[in-house]
Amino acid sequence: MPTVIKTPKATEESTYIVIFTFKDEDGAAMTPNTCLESLTDLDGTIINSIDARVNTPASVLSIVYSGDDLTLSEGVGRKRISTVLGTYTSSYGVNLPYVETAEFEIVNPKGNVVT
Repeated sequence: MPTVIKTPKATEESTYIVIFTFKDEDGAAMTPNTCLESLTDLDGTIINSIDARVNTPASVLSIVYSGDDLTLSEGVGRKRISTVLGTYTSSYGVNLPYVETAEFEIVNPKGNVVT
């Protein structure tokens, strides 16, 4: 299932969009049965309470992050992982699990140093 990241860097406190395109094992477009989303740093820390947020299943899912989703804070790294998971049905089975991730980095245009 390909993930599209037009640019691997998001600007702090701005808007950033991650696009997930779902395909089955044969490369055909498919719509998942269920779709949950999480946003974490590389250590698995949940960002802005986005943990198992329900999304309407679609063959193309555009996830919009903005404002506090993209805030840098003390002790949280600059990299984020957007994860979608759920189930899908194909000729190989019903309610098969899937997990897809997209990694991006947050940059601070103000030049403030956050560790």
